[in-house]
Amino acid sequence: MWPKDAVPESVVDDLFERLTAIYGQRFVDMWHRSNPNVFRETWGLGLKGLSPAQIRRGIAACFHAKYAPTLPEFLEFCIAVPEHRAPSLPALTHEHRITPVGVAQKAKIDAILAKHRLPKREPGGGTHGIKWAFKILREANETNVPLNKLAIAQQAITNWCTTHGCSRDDLDENGEWTNTPDARQIDDVELPLRVPSPHIVGDGVTHLARMREPGDDDEDIAA
Repeated sequence: MWPKDAVPESVVDDLFERLTAIYGQRFVDMWHRSNPNVFRETWGLGLKGLSPAQIRRGIAACFHAKYAPTLPEFLEFCIAVPEHRAPSLPALTHEHRITPVGVAQKAKIDAILAKHRLPKREPGGGTHGIKWAFKILREANETNVPLNKLAIAQQAITNWCTTHGCSRDDLDENGEWTNTPDARQIDDVELPLRVPSPHIVGDGVTHLARMREPGDDDEDIAA
């Protein structure tokens, strides 16, 4: 009598027929010395709990197995082992995520930059990086300067003004800022207060009496 806790007998019959078709006599030789009824019932009990899709997966796995599987091996074929997959990571884009507070602050900064003709970058207060070119121009007024050297200095000044959001008229003969309305007056720029960053430990924390300052460790040692 077929066990009640086993899969339907027709499922085992169909499975054995397919395994025989795949492995031929090799599969028959595995159980020809066993009691056929016990052998079939044991497989029926072993397959209990598997879905038809899992049993089909086990049969499909046999197409790539060189030897006929035992019952434990076939059960392993039926139960798919979860594959390792890399965590889903967002694609790299040029999108900049910013909070509503950051949006408002950015709009205010952009307005200041537009008003003072400042480039959208961290401003530097001096013109020391281009004064060498103005020195060459002054030398050209007093002595002979190679034309290629003079051309390099003039092009350097043009490029510097382009990247710093100003014009040649904003700089005097020494490369200093002039007092023209269009000149960059860095000291007069009033930027909005910095928004505390959640990525900096202790940034914006009000319950601390004082944040650590550079040199605190040195002071402790000296004490």
